[in-house]
Amino acid sequence: MKKLLAVAVAAAIIVAGYFGYQQHTETAFLDTLTPHLKNASIRVTNSSELEIKPSQATFKEVFDRLDVDVTEIEKHLIEVQSISSSKTEKLSSPAIAYLRAAQEFSRALSMKYRKRLAASNSLDRYRDALKDRFAASGYGYEHAKDRSDRASEDVDKAVAESRESTKDLQKATASLKAARAAAASHFPDDALVATKQLDEVIASNAEKPKPDVAAKK
Repeated sequence: MKKLLAVAVAAAIIVAGYFGYQQHTETAFLDTLTPHLKNASIRVTNSSELEIKPSQATFKEVFDRLDVDVTEIEKHLIEVQSISSSKTEKLSSPAIAYLRAAQEFSRALSMKYRKRLAASNSLDRYRDALKDRFAASGYGYEHAKDRSDRASEDVDKAVAESRESTKDLQKATASLKAARAAAASHFPDDALVATKQLDEVIASNAEKPKPDVAAKK
């Protein structure tokens, strides 16, 4: 009887030790992954300020910052992937998904500003073409008219692409928010971009409702 009791106690100690070791290993791995997520989160938090606060940043500064963000997040993503395995999937999968979503957000934000700049430049060219058209006469008028018509088409295309890029940013932000929710089950809150920040980005890019003309009559 005493031998059986001793065996049972020994087995319990072994099992407890095994699960304790597993818990320690998981905690250590989480601590290893957390800085990678935090780095990406800080980048997203800083860049998303462009969407919710006034900024004097030039387009070049914005593009340079976001290009660096995409590149740096890629480095952290590769680092996380390189130390992950099927045994670490519980933590590595949501971490990888979060990093990918953060990178896609940065790409979408960059594209929005690139398309906005393209639309602004197209509008400037259209205005210049209109001035030439109004100032021209005879054969020169026909040439100026053709130029302004082409410029008008370019503006329509550029504006449409700009609007589409805004929708893409909305989708990327929603995807990051979902990835954040999944990662929050394992990682500390301060390592992730704030949900409130993402909600504000979504709100700032929401399509404005068209005024009800009939109601005003």
